[in-house]
Amino acid sequence: MPSKAYLEGTTRCFSHDVNDLFEKRITRICEETAKAHRAEAFVQYEGLVLPLINDDVMVDHGKCAILNILGSDGLGNTELTTGGEDFSFYREHAKSGFAFVGCRAKDKEQIFRIIIRGLILMKKH
Repeated sequence: MPSKAYLEGTTRCFSHDVNDLFEKRITRICEETAKAHRAEAFVQYEGLVLPLINDDVMVDHGKCAILNILGSDGLGNTELTTGGEDFSFYREHAKSGFAFVGCRAKDKEQIFRIIIRGLILMKKH
């Protein structure tokens, strides 16, 4: 059995509340798991990314623009993704909405499609 082990990873989420809990919970899980095996754990946590949260007003603004330009065929939803964590830093300085912009092939014809993600799931309750 090795005398040391290292575990690395990243944390991503959609809430400041969850983001604020990461370090405490990861430390507790690591230390208690190590204790159960008569070992020690040392956690060095670096909060490198912020949660990705769309501003409802900006999402609605983007949605209206898409509907005006492309109609309802140009608008879609996709599952939540934390793939835009770099974008979360912009959000700290200005209202924003993260979206995927692209195109797809349908019946061998290229149709431009803009997808606003999480219109319902990302709205605050």
